[in-house]
Amino acid sequence: MKTIIRRILCGKQRAVSDPPNLGATPSFFVTQVGGDTQEIGPGDVVVLPPGVTHRFSVLHSPMSYIVYRFEVMPSP
Repeated sequence: MKTIIRRILCGKQRAVSDPPNLGATPSFFVTQVGGDTQEIGPGDVVVLPPGVTHRFSVLHSPMSYIVYRFEVMPSP
């Protein structure tokens, strides 16, 4: 499982982490209920621990961001 870190370069959006109803389908096929919602924009850093589902629920403008993914491997 990977930790995901996003650094927002430009644009604004509403991000939702840990929504209970995402499942395996693309998020545009479901209605968002629950989860932690926050507005994010340029300069913000979003950290998603391993296993936390997430999505962008509202895009206020085109977005640019950098994604870092880290996977911790057990030591031999």
